[in-house]
Amino acid sequence: MASRNKNKKTILIGLIALVVIIIGGWLAYNALNPTYSISGKFIDLDNGKPVQGVTIKIGNKEFKSTSDGRYEISKVNKNDSIEIKVTDSYEPVTADLSFDNAKKTSWKTREINKDYALQITKKEKESRLLRDITEIYNAFKYERWGDVYTAMHPDCKEKISEADYISKMKTNMEGFAITGFSIENPKFLEKWVFDVTNKEYKEAASADVSLKVQMLGIEQTMNQSAHYVKEGGKWKWFYSDES
Repeated sequence: MASRNKNKKTILIGLIALVVIIIGGWLAYNALNPTYSISGKFIDLDNGKPVQGVTIKIGNKEFKSTSDGRYEISKVNKNDSIEIKVTDSYEPVTADLSFDNAKKTSWKTREINKDYALQITKKEKESRLLRDITEIYNAFKYERWGDVYTAMHPDCKEKISEADYISKMKTNMEGFAITGFSIENPKFLEKWVFDVTNKEYKEAASADVSLKVQMLGIEQTMNQSAHYVKEGGKWKWFYSDES
């Protein structure tokens, strides 16, 4: 009887030891192979705005960034393939995640925060320039002088107030109307000097604009070349007394 009890005790100890080994192995495996939660934000490097609809593909699962540019993915393994797909407006981007520097949130989970600044393509950059110039000249065409002033570069606004500019334009445009315009030869410049102030600007742009105007009932065409500088995510025009 004593021998039988001893055998039962030995078996029980053995089972307990086996369970401890299994649990210890499971804990060790999870500690060495944690799952990751990855979150962050996609930002447009050109205008600083969040980018919605960026696709993050992990295996056969896909996630998209929200309206505020954010994304959040859980239960990611270190060996999972991660692919980021952007629209044609942006240059390709790789995930480039550092798992080794992940923040430990529990014994089996880690957390990675990764933001991405997306670079627009040359085609998209030109498209945005033309869009902003078109907005400016539409404001001129329809004599929305407040909008024209808003699109003026801040350095020029230091020289003339909005009220004075609007008053001046209303006087100067009497008997004069812009009936149409076309924009050609947009170019990006590494630098440009505004000859009125001799101030140098980085990352400027220029474009040729052909204006169809009506002066005292007579149709004419006026050609001008103008320069623009990016400020606050928009291309701004420069005012001078000759503008």
